[in-house]
Amino acid sequence: MNGLIITLFIVFFLVIIYLTPIFRFDGLNRHVLPVLFLTKVGVSFILMLLYTNIYPDRSKADIFKYFDDGKIMNEVVHENPKLFFNLLTGISNDNPEVKVVFSKMHHWYRQWENTTNNDNHFIIRVNAFLFLFSFGIYQVHSIIFCFFAFLGSVLFYRGLKNKIIELPMVVLFLFILTPTILLWTSGNLKEAILLLGLGLFFYGSFGLMKNNKIQFKNSLIAVLSIFILLSIKSYVLYLMIFLLFAYLHNSFHKVKHPIINYFGVFCLGIIAALILGKYYPSYDFVNLISYKQRDFYNLAFEQNSGSILYCPRISNSIISLILAIPVALFNVVFQPFSLSEPLKLLATFENLYLLVFPLLAIAFFNKSNFIKYQNEIIFCFAFVLVLYILIGLTTPVAGAIVRYKMPALFFYMIGFLLLIDFTKLSKYKLLSKWKILF
Repeated sequence: MNGLIITLFIVFFLVIIYLTPIFRFDGLNRHVLPVLFLTKVGVSFILMLLYTNIYPDRSKADIFKYFDDGKIMNEVVHENPKLFFNLLTGISNDNPEVKVVFSKMHHWYRQWENTTNNDNHFIIRVNAFLFLFSFGIYQVHSIIFCFFAFLGSVLFYRGLKNKIIELPMVVLFLFILTPTILLWTSGNLKEAILLLGLGLFFYGSFGLMKNNKIQFKNSLIAVLSIFILLSIKSYVLYLMIFLLFAYLHNSFHKVKHPIINYFGVFCLGIIAALILGKYYPSYDFVNLISYKQRDFYNLAFEQNSGSILYCPRISNSIISLILAIPVALFNVVFQPFSLSEPLKLLATFENLYLLVFPLLAIAFFNKSNFIKYQNEIIFCFAFVLVLYILIGLTTPVAGAIVRYKMPALFFYMIGFLLLIDFTKLSKYKLLSKWKILF
């Protein structure tokens, strides 16, 4: 029976992909995207097998733990629908009945709480809601999360295409098939929802204005994306908004050297953060990063993680943070580098594959694109640099680094792809049959 239900859900999403205009692209065979979605679903089943073998303790397996806590939340729906509604919406969190349900979960409360948003809550609530029609089957949840991420990739590409006409079709394939994106957004994980939020954000934002009129539909999409990003990985949204100040100023004033505004925004941001930390110590960004790093080390040692990396410990001094940045960047760019385990081998291959992008940008440099899209290119690389630094400083575990840098990979690829002259590249015989991608 489970197999039939799983098959019906796969067919349901395939029908959506075939019939919905958002999944149609001129010149692209209509069967390509459904095949890519099926690939993603297949990877989700492989991920489930990997986690089943790697983590005998189900409560520590990321793809299961939010599903299991969602099940606990959903169990109250029949006996007390009002309580379930309160749990799902966050209303009356101080209610004793609500707290009893929270206490039964393993991951609602973090072991080391701080002032940053607890994004476990959102994904647990999503799973609790999905239990209403998933028949309690894990694979159904996984397939739905696959569709979230798949839709996010397509919307991300469409949004960028509205802004950057020259963006080649190959970008869409990279947004779906790059190993980290394909693997870690193909399961019941936060990264799948994060990708949906990013896709909605760029699709809604870049389609906000048309003929000098605000588009209502795109406004709603943009608002929804902000809600999702705030709930799941708020720092990604804050970073994008932070950089958008420089980007919009450069766009409206046609600045000759846009990098100066990005540098200025960074300086103002650091000054503002230092002032905020002085008057509100609980929001001191150096301390927050220090606590996050400490908590991650504690968790890694407690779970006997086999991929702990060295990173200088950050004290409550900004000097200690600055001195740790080179090691942090090295870890994010080059780690893991290992041939010992399947997942580490895949990450090693991807690190080498990502080095191809700057090499292609040098060999097939597109000067006209560099001039035309200088603002967009700097935005992308600034996002990558800051996110890489934050991840490297707070995450001393190689496996977690691979997952957390997923959103940066989109901007990394876009930045370098805008520097590549695909007209020259497509002239090579090996690629001549795939001109539609360029």
